[in-house]
Amino acid sequence: MQRFQIGLKYRDLGLPKYMQVKYSLKSAIDKGMFGLGDKLPSIQQMAGEFKVSYITMRQAIHALEEDGHVKSIHGHGTFVADSLPESAQTGIKKVKVVIPGRHSSLPLSELYKSGSNHTTEILHCIGDRMCGSGIEVTLESSVDISDVLDDETDGYCLISIRRSFLPKLTELAHSGCRFVVINSSWPGQKDFVCVDSNNYESARKAVEFAYKLGHRKIGFVSNFQLPCDINNSNDRFQGYKDALADLGIPYSDKWVIMPDYIPSNPSEPTNLYETVLEHLKRTDSATALFAGGLFEAGYVYQAAGSLGIKIPEQLSVIGFDDFASAAFYQPPLTTFRQPLYEMVKVAHDYLTKMTAGEKVKKGNIFIPCTLVQRNSAGEFRVT
Repeated sequence: MQRFQIGLKYRDLGLPKYMQVKYSLKSAIDKGMFGLGDKLPSIQQMAGEFKVSYITMRQAIHALEEDGHVKSIHGHGTFVADSLPESAQTGIKKVKVVIPGRHSSLPLSELYKSGSNHTTEILHCIGDRMCGSGIEVTLESSVDISDVLDDETDGYCLISIRRSFLPKLTELAHSGCRFVVINSSWPGQKDFVCVDSNNYESARKAVEFAYKLGHRKIGFVSNFQLPCDINNSNDRFQGYKDALADLGIPYSDKWVIMPDYIPSNPSEPTNLYETVLEHLKRTDSATALFAGGLFEAGYVYQAAGSLGIKIPEQLSVIGFDDFASAAFYQPPLTTFRQPLYEMVKVAHDYLTKMTAGEKVKKGNIFIPCTLVQRNSAGEFRVT
């Protein structure tokens, strides 16, 4: 008889297989399949029921043991812990993660696959942090955020919200809805909690880093026409411009590369590659480019390669976001790593306080990014 199976919601969050098993087994324990101190079936038996390898099952058990939910006794087996670990004693029982707007037409099971790398990394962090604290996490998408509200959910994590949603969020905050915005922020906003990386300061540091390497023609690459509805991109652009001013470098539109064609269908590409290509063909092109995202950096590499421009000998490139692929660029990309797990942790802590009835300070919370230096940015060389 099969008693265990991986919960669909853990698959939707895109967690590693052993973590899907970990939280599915913990959910079964929480629902009363086993009591405190009860012995669990053998690892080999549970692996068979979960339809995973023995090694994956061992990883899941080890992770549960580290969290204090189970204990293994050599020669005797694995047992449910005698008492609930402190990390599971949160007042939050159910959280909805909401990604509004462009994902609304997709089935829930496809949401993880469709998201950008940035969004999916945040989902990984939410799954790791919140599921590990015994919280039931569900994933939702809707054009109107209010459509996913219900009386059973303790709090909401709203991810990557565009500026057009700001009036609705203000309305929800005044109605007493408990939510935290992750990966978005707006200047002067004081009605609710936003947890974001410090995009503005990161852009300033990118320009200062290129300046210290001897560059004076420092460009900015964006896949959006700026300013846009995504305030993070606006913040990076503003940080870029302010850093130039502080360093005494005159701002010039000729060093700002962004598409002049934005398709009405988001699934269609812009003509960013073509605009990067045209810029690099010019005799007065930038000697260093700050790409506002990993996607933009990829186009810079592609365009430079097609023109025979060597990175970093002839063109330095500094990116933003540090997903696994950044280290495999040729040359490996110097880029800013966003503090995604720290952002989720802060959001979780604030939701916990809200659920407990505590008053929290509302507004924007910015967490610094980390510059990861690799080989794509070098000293300026006169050619």
